[in-house]
Amino acid sequence: MKKLILSVLFAFFICTCVHASASPLIDSQANSIHAAINSGNFAQVNAIAAANPGAQGEIAMFLLSQAQAKITSNPALAAKIFATATPFVAQIPDNQTQSAATIIASIVASASSPAFQKSNPGAASDIFTAALNMSSQPNILAVNSGLHAKVLVDANSFVSANPDGAGKLLKDTVSLAQTPGTMPTINTIGAFAPSAQ
Repeated sequence: MKKLILSVLFAFFICTCVHASASPLIDSQANSIHAAINSGNFAQVNAIAAANPGAQGEIAMFLLSQAQAKITSNPALAAKIFATATPFVAQIPDNQTQSAATIIASIVASASSPAFQKSNPGAASDIFTAALNMSSQPNILAVNSGLHAKVLVDANSFVSANPDGAGKLLKDTVSLAQTPGTMPTINTIGAFAPSAQ
């Protein structure tokens, strides 16, 4: 009985320490992530996330908030940041998924604007591609089950209205999402390649 109690206490201690150390990690890595974003080295963001698997959800939230902050001032950069968050969205903690879904919806709303699409077709294409993948993740579906359908409608409208502006990846993702019984999936390696613009 003593061994059981000690084992439970030890497991609780370990879990508490791991959870406590995961939260500040994003704070200590924020400067590195900012530097990677500012230099356009999005592979470095993936490397930081790979080195810190326990913080990937927080990194995704950080990237989503950065994309939202830059969507009007620098749409191309915002789209790249948004796309970089894609592989990590499934790791967002339950207590932050509603915020993530709200940010995703907000960024999609911006990309759905005809003025945005006309001025930034590559960014709109990248945003819709990433949003289709993000909105199909179970944690996002759990808090906003209609988001994926909304993104699919907006993405399909963009593809129809801008066949030259929509990237091949977006066209393929929309086609896959429209196939009954399927949902788009992200590259499990953690790389999402935004279209070249």
